Amino acid sequence: MARKKRKTLILIILSTLLLAGPGVVDIANAESISSFIPTDFEQQSVSSTLNSSDSINDGSAQESVKWNQGWNSFDGNWFYVDSVNPVSLHSGWLYTNGAWYWLDPSTHAMAIGLHECNGSAYWFDASGAMATGWVLDGGTWYYATGSGALASGWLNLNGTWYWLDPSTHVMATGLHGCNGSMYWFNGSGSMATGWVLDGGTWYYATGSGALASGWAYVGGAWYWLDPSTHAMVTGVQQIDGAQYSFASNGAWLG
Repeated sequence: MARKKRKTLILIILSTLLLAGPGVVDIANAESISSFIPTDFEQQSVSSTLNSSDSINDGSAQESVKWNQGWNSFDGNWFYVDSVNPVSLHSGWLYTNGAWYWLDPSTHAMAIGLHECNGSAYWFDASGAMATGWVLDGGTWYYATGSGALASGWLNLNGTWYWLDPSTHVMATGLHGCNGSMYWFNGSGSMATGWVLDGGTWYYATGSGALASGWAYVGGAWYWLDPSTHAMVTGVQQIDGAQYSFASNGAWLG
């Protein structure tokens, strides 16, 4: 009888171990699995004023960009956020921290370099600030007036005349045609008067700056400036069917 009870007890113990498996799970102290996925981005809706073709308006951009009020960088461009709830991107002129900036009305991106705004050309430095005064861009000089608009045509600064091309706003150097007359500008862009030597050729710029052509009486001597090229002649020349001789300095000999 005792042996039978002992067998029964052993069977009960074995059954308990088999049902429990290799380990006993403490359900009361078990940790639940979290379904929360952390993210570094704060989702914001982008203003509906943006075009659907703008990269800033892509769904992925809206979900990944954390907008802050003020300047924000995205996809290689700078934008200015007026408000974040909802997001409102600035466009047009912006004055902040003592400088003027231009935010493209269609893309809202900050302008840099040469840019046209409301029909006038402006130049903005790498920080986006509008320039005034002389601007050097890739070897080309421009002059930004006090309003920031690039000058074109004749410009007088401190008594010196400059010519800024009306179509490109580029400062002229060397020989240049301006309003139907020829002028010569030195390397600094200032208009020349008097005798000018350019690449071995002499020209004479009158008091107005316009290059002389035909006969010119200068310093007590007569000179002939070719009517088509404005270049001073030397040696024997045929002029209006007559022969004339000029010294090496261009003065008429008779």
